[in-house]
Formats: sequence, structure tokens, C-alpha cells
Amino acid sequence: MASCASDARAQQIASPVRGVGRYARSVGLNPPELVDHVSEVAPGFPDRLIPTNADATATLKKRGITAPYNTRSTPEGTWLDNLH
Repeated sequence: MASCASDARAQQIASPVRGVGRYARSVGLNPPELVDHVSEVAPGFPDRLIPTNADATATLKKRGITAPYNTRSTPEGTWLDNLH
């Protein structure tokens, strides 16, 4: 798995994932009481977010990232268009 860190294709995927992660943190999409951060096996990749328990899983399913994706192709969603 460590070889993924030097794979250009993996880096192309990891970069927008980090951007979406920054957005999610900035709006409190995944608050610390609902998720645990687990280090990814490949260095340089963002942490995986794991729900803390079954209740957190249910709450997170309701939150999602659909709302930001619905802003694509609008001025508000330019940041997400740029990531893609």
C-alpha cells in the first residue's frame, strides 16, 4: 500500500479528497463527537473518518455531502467544480 503514495493516479484522487475534507471540516460536517480519525495506511493520504458508534452512523447518513454537490455549476459551488 505504501507504493500508492508515489503513484501519480492516487495523488490525483487524494488531492480533491483533501479539498472536500477541508470543506467538510469548515462547515462541521463531521464533528469530532461523531467521527474518529484513523490514519490511512499510505503516508500522505487523508485520515479515514469512522463513525464513533451506531447512533453516529445514523446521524452522519442524514448529513452527507449532497448539499454541497447540489451547488455545483453555481458561484457558491465553484470551489467544488475546481476540485473536479
